[in-house]
Amino acid sequence: MDEKSTKKIGRRDLLKVMTASAGALTISAFLPKKWSKPVVDFGVSPVHAAASITTGTIQGTTYLNHALNKPTAPDLVFTWFPMAGATVSVDGMPALKSTSGINGVYTITNVPIGSQTITCVPPQDYYFPIDPNPASNVPVTVSGITPATQDFHFEDRG
Repeated sequence: MDEKSTKKIGRRDLLKVMTASAGALTISAFLPKKWSKPVVDFGVSPVHAAASITTGTIQGTTYLNHALNKPTAPDLVFTWFPMAGATVSVDGMPALKSTSGINGVYTITNVPIGSQTITCVPPQDYYFPIDPNPASNVPVTVSGITPATQDFHFEDRG
């Protein structure tokens, strides 16, 4: 004789089973049909490399002494105006350059730390660098903390 055992399930237990079944069906709808190996891209840098700064900034202003404001002897008072359009570049690194804006300010970023030399080329018709003289191969020391600063002064003697 076969005896089947029957067990009564209370309403609370029935509700738990139904909720678990519905949740399993819902989750299975979001699972991928085929599992694949996950791809994880990452790199590890040594602690000293991750914490060290390797580049810095060079900035400055380009100025011009206009012909109408040239000092005359014995009056040696210079009136300098910001000069836009001067190109300042890091020697030996042609991609590292900047052109001074309307306020005469230029900024070159991502310059390797250490001793560098820069060159400033004024826009057409402006010549004669006053300070530094000449405006090429000017030494600057680049730090990762504060920008290196170098101003250029030109005069229009035309």
